Amino acid sequence: MLGTNFRKHIDKVYLTISLAQQTFQLHASGAAYWVEQDTILLADVHLGKSAHFRKNGMAIPASADDMEYDKLNEVIELFNPSRLWFLGDLFHSYINAEWHFFEQWVRSQTIELALIMGNHDVIGREAFEKIGVKTYEQLHMGDVILTHHRKRLMANLISLVMSIHR
Repeated sequence: MLGTNFRKHIDKVYLTISLAQQTFQLHASGAAYWVEQDTILLADVHLGKSAHFRKNGMAIPASADDMEYDKLNEVIELFNPSRLWFLGDLFHSYINAEWHFFEQWVRSQTIELALIMGNHDVIGREAFEKIGVKTYEQLHMGDVILTHHRKRLMANLISLVMSIHR
């Protein structure tokens, strides 16, 4: 199912930034590794997008989905985190043929997986929870709030919004 050539396309160099006394390593793949939380943050993966487009008559190769899993596996291998939190839009649309591959990928993981719900996350939270992916509307981590949507927040809180629409 998964290709092995993603490593050729990804640079293992990342930019380290400090925000609200927290350290983030920003990776070329779009992932951010939050050092103090030992957590990868990743938004807008849109799994199942190719299958959704194919179902609606667009000629998208099935291998396009494989690259998303390759990217996930590569970033997990690089940072070796205890958690991976998806900050919205994990799955592009309703359950389609891709869901089976996603379930297999989730079962193969040894780290905690969580989803902060985004506007494309129309699959019910119970479906994600059933396969072991925790779900949240937003997540408070000390002075940092993780969300997919910009919201008006209380003073003294840092809102980390990740949205990289493709």
